[in-house]
Amino acid sequence: MAPRDAAPDPGGSGADANEPAGAPLALLDQLRAVARVADDALIVTDPSGRVEVWNAGAERLYGIAAADALGAAVSTLTDSTDGTGTDLSPQAARRVAALTGGWRGRLVARPTIGPRVDGEIVLEVVITALHDTDGRAIGLLSIERDITPAYRLEHEFAALGTLARATGGARSRTEIAQAALEHLCEASRAPLGVIIRHDADRAVVEASRGMDAAMLTALERLPIASSALAGEVRAPGSVLIRDLNDFPMRTSTRELLGSTGVRTMAAVGLHRDTAVVGLLMLGWRDASEPLPSARSLAQAGTHVERALENARLVEEILLHAQAEQALLRRLDVLDELTQLGLGLQTTAEFAQRSATLVGDALGAVGTAYGLLSADDSRYETYQMVNVPERLAAVLIGGAPDERSAFRRFRAGEASFLDTVREDTEGDGIRAIAPGSGITAYAAIPVRLGGELAGAIATFFDRPVADLHIDQGALDAVARIASISLANFRLREQLERSEARYRTLFEESPHAYLLTDPAGVIVQANAAAARLYRLSSEELSGRRLTDFTDDRGPAGDGTGHVGRSDAVGIRGGTGRRSDGSVFPHEVETVAVRIGGESGALVLVRDLTERQRLLDELVQAQKMETVGILVSGVAHELNNPIAAILGLSELIRRDPALPADLRESATLLLDEADRARRIVGTFLDFIRPRAPERHPTPVRPLLETIQELQSYSQRSGIDWSITVEPNLPRVSVDRSQLQQVLLNLTTNAIQAMLHDRPAGRLQLAATAARGSDGSETVRISVTDDGPGVPEQDRARLFVPFFTTKEPGEGTGLGLSVSFDIVRRHEGRLSYEPNPGGRGAIFVIELPAVRATASKVALAALDQAAPPQPAWRSAAGEAAQPADAVESPSQPPRQERTGRVLILDDVESMRAFLGKALRRAGYETIVVADGATAVSEAATQVIDVFLVDHRMAGMSGIDVHEALVKRDSPLTRRWIFMSGDVLNPVLLEFAESRGIRLLAKPFDLDTVVQAVRDVVDEMGLIT
Repeated sequence: MAPRDAAPDPGGSGADANEPAGAPLALLDQLRAVARVADDALIVTDPSGRVEVWNAGAERLYGIAAADALGAAVSTLTDSTDGTGTDLSPQAARRVAALTGGWRGRLVARPTIGPRVDGEIVLEVVITALHDTDGRAIGLLSIERDITPAYRLEHEFAALGTLARATGGARSRTEIAQAALEHLCEASRAPLGVIIRHDADRAVVEASRGMDAAMLTALERLPIASSALAGEVRAPGSVLIRDLNDFPMRTSTRELLGSTGVRTMAAVGLHRDTAVVGLLMLGWRDASEPLPSARSLAQAGTHVERALENARLVEEILLHAQAEQALLRRLDVLDELTQLGLGLQTTAEFAQRSATLVGDALGAVGTAYGLLSADDSRYETYQMVNVPERLAAVLIGGAPDERSAFRRFRAGEASFLDTVREDTEGDGIRAIAPGSGITAYAAIPVRLGGELAGAIATFFDRPVADLHIDQGALDAVARIASISLANFRLREQLERSEARYRTLFEESPHAYLLTDPAGVIVQANAAAARLYRLSSEELSGRRLTDFTDDRGPAGDGTGHVGRSDAVGIRGGTGRRSDGSVFPHEVETVAVRIGGESGALVLVRDLTERQRLLDELVQAQKMETVGILVSGVAHELNNPIAAILGLSELIRRDPALPADLRESATLLLDEADRARRIVGTFLDFIRPRAPERHPTPVRPLLETIQELQSYSQRSGIDWSITVEPNLPRVSVDRSQLQQVLLNLTTNAIQAMLHDRPAGRLQLAATAARGSDGSETVRISVTDDGPGVPEQDRARLFVPFFTTKEPGEGTGLGLSVSFDIVRRHEGRLSYEPNPGGRGAIFVIELPAVRATASKVALAALDQAAPPQPAWRSAAGEAAQPADAVESPSQPPRQERTGRVLILDDVESMRAFLGKALRRAGYETIVVADGATAVSEAATQVIDVFLVDHRMAGMSGIDVHEALVKRDSPLTRRWIFMSGDVLNPVLLEFAESRGIRLLAKPFDLDTVVQAVRDVVDEMGLIT
């Protein structure tokens, strides 16, 4: 280093010999390491202005060797003056940076020594003041970039006169090309023009005027680079002006241009250096129109070349800026990586978390993190995050030195980014490329003390060009990963790391606080200030417990949150300065800074996470209720089936007195009503794929009334009005039930909240849509308090609710709105004309029944469906015989032997009596083992078996018997309380087994057995 006596100050004015010393050697070493890999000029000066770091970029920029620059006053190396529209010279800028901490802008420098003496260099400069941990100024860091070419292009472009003014407001290359073309066409009176660049041998239209899509398509098919036209204007300054008939282009293209009336064409080659990179073409229709000279066209081409080249440079600069911004965003993620070594306890945890963070920082789809053993012969730790199994097996198998990346890193190479190709040799990459979706990968070394300690591999599903990851970004990740590993193994380096990452702390999007051992806030970043709604200065000096509910075991404000002995993660409630509260999670890590112990605290606002958790809990509750109701309904089907069957047998007993027969009829009616109620619940809650079918409206509304029957006992007066001959609607029945239940439940709650009674009306009428199509209008009208006018615009917005907290999620109406929308319908709100209450209207497209279906539609609207048994395909079939009167004797047309298997005694009694009365011989058993034993010794014509039983299920019995005698498979009828059970459906469909839905009546089971007998031709 140069002597400090009589050294000039940072601005070049000189300083006395008592000037404080420069940067510490450790910091200088770090800056020299950064300077060695930096592309830009990086210059470090001490407080007196003497050069301490002068990297290769500075040598290239100024033409001054480091040996000549180091130790010299920076003001003696260049004669720097302002010349870029600013009021500062470089020396003045350095003084400003020393006083304020930094300066950024454009400067002009002229080297005073070396080969570039008196040459003018336009610079983009960032100057940053350097301070030690005590805040003492220790010098200036200057990062300088040569923008002389871009600067000159700017001024040349500004001097282009009217053409430059035409493009002055444009920003992108396409905008500049279009603006330039418009101006040229206006200036030359050319009605047609086009600017084309070529990409390899493919034409790309940058701008056009007066051309239709067909012409542009024809031009984009031209092989520009190898065309005769490109050959004519290959030399810079060449201009081609000819009659269209003599213009060198394809006949088809010439004909298209001729169809527009163009008679004369001109072409100018657009060059970059000496290579043709595109064409400027203009066309005129009027042969008498005076044409611009070749010289003026050549000059115009030169202007366009410069304008487009300038735009290309700007786009490159913008892309570079975007990449730098992406890197800054990545640094926020990598901030956590720097802290890993302070909190995690095991190497596996550290490697796993490091892999996750590096992958997130680079936008990778998969990451592998490997650390070497002490002898470097194997992997001590290997962690994968989202790496395909085949690739993971390739990576972890074998020794590290079998990987080309490790061999390159051992040779001293840095990180690299490469494309994955199917012809890539080595490392097993070729084996995983086809079909893996991985198109690129990056390899990053992790070093300790300059020695290779491991490596990180990240995998991408996008081309390299789309990743915006440059070498600097990869090297930055490598440095931070290496530092993180060093922190993990040597935690005493935290003091040095704190100074290095102060900027990351300040700019982090997460709320960070630094506290002393007692939990008093020493420093807070901007995110913490936003979270607590106080400035960083106002937070300093406050206790962290002032902003949390952790008051300590005695409630005395001595909570552990934020104290250095409270390492770990704690949840609770945070408090802002305005008194508002929010759920938070506080993660605390013990640190030592400048010999003082303390804690680094990360505060996470869990408001959104808590809201999602509450919704999940509510959804799980509803799912549990659905499962419970489904189970109860299924269990009720067995006794209801037995009650229905036995009541029917009693009712048909001719010896029964009339009064008891009437009681049996009432019992049968009530049992059937219970069956329909249970069926309604099962139909609503049973999970299944959406199915839309033409559906009558009246039974649907009556089902909703049954489901809401409790409300009638609560004081709600129901009415259902359905217009005669109302067409059907094509809907998923359970989904529309959900909508109607949401609407009626809201109405009931609103009315009962307002007063102890109310009136609810469901109405359905035919209507016409806005396009004249036939629709069905279903309205739900209540006489409750209605919806305030200020809330009506937000009724269908998710999570908006007017209910008290805990009474609603705000999802009912938005879900209902979406269901109706997906049915090509419309859900809307209308205020009640009477001034009280609300009307919600569902409008759905109508489906008119054909002539053969009119009677069925009328039947559907007139009465609820009767009991039915189902085939394996789920089709319903009504009993073939009419219901017998009590005086009719039992039918005995068929004979045969039926094995009845059911573990419910009442079902066995009903089925045995019913089938014996129908003329069948029955074998009634209560378990599967007995059924198998009976079938082995007797001929069974029909097996009537319950599906779900203790021990052997119906399926188990079927498999045991059919295994012995395969022709038996089509003689089976399965009974179940849930015939839509997917396992049962699949089994029955694959084997042609009939399904009988519980509960069923006497005629249904007899008809089911009879159909098996008829189909198999077993008994005549």
